[in-house]
Amino acid sequence: MKKLILLTALLVGSLPLLLGSTDPAAQQFLVTAAQQASLFDDQARPLQLDVDFLAQMNVPAQGHLTFKWEATHRWWRRIVMGDFEQIDIRTSKGFTPAAI
Repeated sequence: MKKLILLTALLVGSLPLLLGSTDPAAQQFLVTAAQQASLFDDQARPLQLDVDFLAQMNVPAQGHLTFKWEATHRWWRRIVMGDFEQIDIRTSKGFTPAAI
């Protein structure tokens, strides 16, 4: 009987949490934080990202990635690994890859 009363009190006390009421200020805070954390957002400022990496295939291979971002429809990416080089360019709504 004590367990039933305790369980009922616990459920009644947690009812507001279970209903999932949302706080508009908290929701806006989360949206703003997500936009600031996103590097690839149309509202973000242009950026250039340079990354040196080590890829493990049959043997380890060092590589370099250069990524220039202006907007969702306007970016440039270059990957170099040993003798391999690939450049991808997006300047409009379409996608135009070019391998060198």
